[in-house]
Amino acid sequence: MKKKQQLLPILIFNVNSSFIIIFAALLIFPFLSVAQNKSDFLNQLPSKEKIKFNFYTKIYETDVNYTVRQIDSLIKKEALPLSQQIVSQGFSQKFYWLYFKIPRTKYPKKQLLLELNNPFIDLVELYEKTDTSFTKIGFGGDRNRAFSDRNYINRRFIFPLNNNLKARGYYLMIDKRNASVSFPIYLWNKNTFENFEIKQNLYYGIFFGVLCFISLIAMIAGIITRKSLFLYYGAYSFFIILYLLTSLGFSYQYIYPQSHHFNNYSRVILIVLITVSSTLFLNKFLNIATKIPIIVKAFKVINILLTTSILFWICFTDLYQSYTVWLLNIMYILVFCVFILAFIAAFKTYKTKRTNAIIFFIAFGFPVLGATAYIGIEYGMIEESFFPLNPIFLGVGLEVVILSVAIINQFVKMYHQKVHFENENLLLSSRNETLKDLVRKLNTKSNPTILLKSKAILKIEDIQYIKSDGPYLEFFMTTKASPEIDRQTLKWALEILPSDSFIQIHRSYIVNLKQVKVLKASELILFDNTILKVSRSFKKNIEHFKSQ
Repeated sequence: MKKKQQLLPILIFNVNSSFIIIFAALLIFPFLSVAQNKSDFLNQLPSKEKIKFNFYTKIYETDVNYTVRQIDSLIKKEALPLSQQIVSQGFSQKFYWLYFKIPRTKYPKKQLLLELNNPFIDLVELYEKTDTSFTKIGFGGDRNRAFSDRNYINRRFIFPLNNNLKARGYYLMIDKRNASVSFPIYLWNKNTFENFEIKQNLYYGIFFGVLCFISLIAMIAGIITRKSLFLYYGAYSFFIILYLLTSLGFSYQYIYPQSHHFNNYSRVILIVLITVSSTLFLNKFLNIATKIPIIVKAFKVINILLTTSILFWICFTDLYQSYTVWLLNIMYILVFCVFILAFIAAFKTYKTKRTNAIIFFIAFGFPVLGATAYIGIEYGMIEESFFPLNPIFLGVGLEVVILSVAIINQFVKMYHQKVHFENENLLLSSRNETLKDLVRKLNTKSNPTILLKSKAILKIEDIQYIKSDGPYLEFFMTTKASPEIDRQTLKWALEILPSDSFIQIHRSYIVNLKQVKVLKASELILFDNTILKVSRSFKKNIEHFKSQ
């Protein structure tokens, strides 16, 4: 026990250190420098890590998948008007063409990279335009292409650009139909990009390593304590880890690089798993089932609908693709309903689960804000470039940190309670042994006694009779006006009482024959004039006693 108590502070210290690392990473990472002014962007690269490049692009959208020559011709004829100059276009059925120029440069040896920071694009192609020709210099996409097919192996779409003394024009084609379209673009110095990738991947490695540690600790806590609260939280945090990995593009790069079909819908599946596991976790965390059972029923209905949507995707993939936008909207509504019901449950349980309710409001407030911002991006109402990181990533990351602190503290509290109960049990056992020793000392031939569960010590000669009342026995004494009550059975009493003076006369009575004044076939009269009836099935006990 002492070793366990010594190990607990070490575990808490390691967990709290992990949280400090997460907070530091979350605070430092968003403030990486990004140039935003519209001066000669190539001159900024020596002092800036990257440049937001959407300022320097012209956006065109079409209903038909034209070739790059046709697009160029339509633009020259002014037959293709400029599209709205925003990064997040919302749900769309259009093809998007982005045109930009790389002007003459004073740094011809500087290698440039163009980053399209959206890991989920069906098809993307980059063309370089010269005076007489168009050359495809980059391509990618996560539909009908394995991850290894990309011309630059990276979780985002990266394209090397030619940098020389001549000005160059470029067309970037983006196909993201039946989904939300977003194309934040950045221009990099290649060396700076590669150094930044090393730092960024180290950051993500620490971040996800800590989250995996948290999920594992929750699972272990659930197994040790046999509490579903910790198991559900472990599952919930694990699905969040997978979602964040997927939304950043790491899952497609490292987990299923050949499964482009699954990659398109993996986030939808994970959102369903996160929602279902969150309802199970919140049910235990806020004790909703005992307080507001109707919300638990609503959670079950929503979970069934979300699970059905996944089965629909598995069984009818082509049909699902045709109605992706509608199904996503329905899913968003269901997830929103879960958030609303969870907040109602927190309000209803505030009086009985005040601390947990407050933690819930703080923790789940972050992903609600993040999800709201992300939905705004999906519908083109908010610019994605406004956020240094995916808002869901930030919100969920902070939520996991706060909930993990609460869960670990709850585990520690339960552990201390367990230790307290064990110590109390040891103390009671010690007292019980002391009482038993006392009984053994008192329990002589001249002064026989019995010890009850209630720790009461009764002299056997003072017992008049014993009455059974359900799981309890009532010991009627000559020395007390009211009976002594203990949780025992008549069988137990017959085994410990001397058989020469205590006999059973009824299925509910045992009598001390030394306390009997009158003995009849059908009843007994005690010295205090108490009358006890003898049942037919126990008359043989009376007859046997008379024969003696």
